Amino acid sequence: MNQRVTHRQMILLVLLLSVSGTLIQPHAQAIYYAEQHAYLSYIPVVVVMIVSMWMLSRVQRRFPEKDLFESLIGRFPLLGRLMAFLYILFFSLCLQEIFG
Repeated sequence: MNQRVTHRQMILLVLLLSVSGTLIQPHAQAIYYAEQHAYLSYIPVVVVMIVSMWMLSRVQRRFPEKDLFESLIGRFPLLGRLMAFLYILFFSLCLQEIFG
């Protein structure tokens, strides 16, 4: 059974993951050192989130019947497999850090 993720679902999923990940983990040290200027640490985060969502949106429009891994491997066979492996490795290490 092949279920298709809609454009809106993709944007909401990326937004949810990006916001929750950036607000919880990496900025704790920046906020500690920045003190009253902590709000400035969120500017690069917002830029990276917007660029990431735009790139995922473009990939989904270009390859509407494929998921992210299939489109990467279809377009760049060797580099796509490497990126898919690194993507899975990254999230595996994140899960290990959280639950391990």
